[in-house]
Formats: sequence, C-alpha cells, structure tokens
Amino acid sequence: MRPSNRDTLVLFTLSYPFGKAESFLENEIKYLSRFFKKVYVFPSVSEGYSRQIPSNVHVLDIPGKMKEFSFKILFKNFSFFLRIICYSIFCSKNRIQYLRHIKSVAHYFVIDISKAEGIKECLDQHKISDAFFYDYWLLNSSLSLISIKEQGVIKGKIIARAHGFDLYDNRHIEGIVPFKEFKIAQLDQLVTISLHGSRYLKSQLNPSLCEKIETHYLGVESPLKIPLASKGNLIVSCSNLIALKRVDLIVKALKNVNHSAKWIHFGGGPELDTIKKLLKELPDFIEVRLAGEVSNQKIHDFYSNNHVELFVSLSENEGLPVSMMEAQSYGIPILGTAINGVPEIVNESTGILAPLNVSANYVASIINRVLNREIIFDRGKIRDHFANHFSAEVNYPKFIEQVMK
Repeated sequence: MRPSNRDTLVLFTLSYPFGKAESFLENEIKYLSRFFKKVYVFPSVSEGYSRQIPSNVHVLDIPGKMKEFSFKILFKNFSFFLRIICYSIFCSKNRIQYLRHIKSVAHYFVIDISKAEGIKECLDQHKISDAFFYDYWLLNSSLSLISIKEQGVIKGKIIARAHGFDLYDNRHIEGIVPFKEFKIAQLDQLVTISLHGSRYLKSQLNPSLCEKIETHYLGVESPLKIPLASKGNLIVSCSNLIALKRVDLIVKALKNVNHSAKWIHFGGGPELDTIKKLLKELPDFIEVRLAGEVSNQKIHDFYSNNHVELFVSLSENEGLPVSMMEAQSYGIPILGTAINGVPEIVNESTGILAPLNVSANYVASIINRVLNREIIFDRGKIRDHFANHFSAEVNYPKFIEQVMK
C-alpha cells in the first residue's frame, strides 16, 4: 500500500550510486524502489562509476554546488543564518563551541544554502514538489531541504537518518555537529541507526523534540549459502584504512599471535603505506592479504565460500557498522570495541567486546584463544541474533511502513 499523494521519493546521499561508498544503500534501495513508484536520488558528489540501480530510480545532479565560502551568499541569507545560530546557541549544550568556531559554522551554512539553490532548480525542472524527502545523513542536505521548504517549494514530509559522524559531536574538530538541534526541530522525523544514538541525542535535546526520534536498524540480506564448518585460521577485517579504524592495531596484535593465521583485510585508504610497513615485522607463519576496495557482492561471495574464525574491528569510533552485520549474517563471531552502537550487535553470544583503550597484547590473546579453540561460539545463535535484529527482509519493510506512511 502506497501513501496517499506520496508516490515519489526523493533521496539525498553523499555519493550513492557513484563510487563504492554507502554500499549499505544497495540493500535499502531495493525496498524503497518497490514501495514508491518513482525514486529520485540526489548525490552530493557525482564522481566515479555508477552502480546498477532499479529501473524506477533516477539519478539527478545538483547544479551549482559550492565548496568555497561566499560572503555574498552569507549576507543574502543573513537573517536565516542569524535565526539558526541563535536557536543553536540557546538550545545546544555545546553552545560555546558555536561561538568559538563561528567561521567554520558559517562555512557549513553557506555550502548548504548554495546546495539548496541547486536542489531547488532541479526540483523545479522536474516538477517535483509533493513527494517524500529523505536525507540519508543528517549532515548532508537536511538544512538545504529545510530552507527550500520554508520557501514553499516542497510540500512533502522531510526525514533524515543519523549514523555516526553526523550524530556524535566528538567526531568533529569543532566539537559540534553544526545546526543539529535546529535541523531536528524542523524535520518531520529523525531516524537513528542505533539505540545508543537515540539515547545520545535525547540526552542533549529539549524533551519536546525527543518524540521526533526513532531507531530503525539498517540491515543486510540473509545469505543464501553458509560455508561448511571447518577447523581454520582465517581472520577478516573490513573498513577504510584511516586512522580512526585503527587497523594498524590489528597488525601489531598479529605480531604477538603464536598460531599460524591468515588475515584478510577488505578496504583501502590513506593508511595503506603505514600498514604495509608494519606487515614487514610479522612472523612468517602469519599470511596476509590486503584485498583493497572491493564490491559489496564480492565480500558476500567470500563469506559464502570461506569459513572465517573471527571478524575484527578495533575502531575508536563507530555508529553501528554494517560490515559487522554482514559478518554476523554468516555466523562469524566478532571482536569489536565497546563504542556507541557496537554493543547492540556484539554481546557474549555473538563475540567479544574489547575496551576502547584495548592493547595489541589483549587482541593477540583473544586471537590466540579463538584459533586454539579455547573460545568457541555457537554460530547458530550468532545467525539468530542477526535474523532478529539486522535482517534487511525485516528491517526495511518495517522502516517504510512505520516512517514513510
């Protein structure tokens, strides 16, 4: 059943369907495209190859996007800027940060207003007004959409998701997610991807805004094939190679592993050279494969055909990683740091939660115990936890039914 006068969805992404980022949208878009007759996607960055999309999904480029600060745009929209700043300073628990970083905050504003003008032009061109507007990240196009709606250009409901960098203030140099409070006040609904994210926001907001916040987990498709159980030594990690993910800590831990092991890492990034240098210190009985950036399908193909002993993620900051959901769907136990939403997927039945200040020696001891069969997990229970919490077949229809009515 489709919502009355809401046959069109307008989805705003960072780059999807271009490049390899936001791979989890490859699952969600299938369900969105079945529910809505027509889906328009506005990526903020339109670079790289385009992934395959459903036939009723149309990608539109936002014209005139700016990256540089413009006093002209700021002065033209100064009353709106002043209104947002006053609201933010009054309502934010980190109000002093707005004053300390006013130049940076003004830059965010100018970029969003510039983007709003481009979005408005594109909506007018395609005669899109009465639709459902969905920003996949709170720190993407939400302020642009709010600005356009205030001009009377769009009539539909506006919602946004909040994941990690667009939710937690400590992920930003400024110590704030700019205009977070104002955006939530103006949005029809904000959907967090973890219960922790929801609690975090509600602890910061005026109680009157808390009713706008709901949690709906992301999800991945249930695997069609589970590899046969076997005695192996395969360890897997999957993330960008950036300092935040602390992949170097995995390498340092492997240096102290006393069991033959094979480690495969999926993902690339600026820390690649650092990782390669550290690999030279590993003993000969540790085999390593840096697989680089691969498609989401290739990761699933790998899990379908290889028995993995342990999935390792030592990130110092996370939302609730889809990479963990993918591993868990195959019954793979997870070693993850106890940060933000991670304890919602990793518990005593599904893996091991490590302290945030985890050491390489601690990680090595866990890997040794897993490979030596001193720690054994019931993989059926791990898959059950996935099915009960992170199944795309359950989560996305529920999200659409409850949020997009």
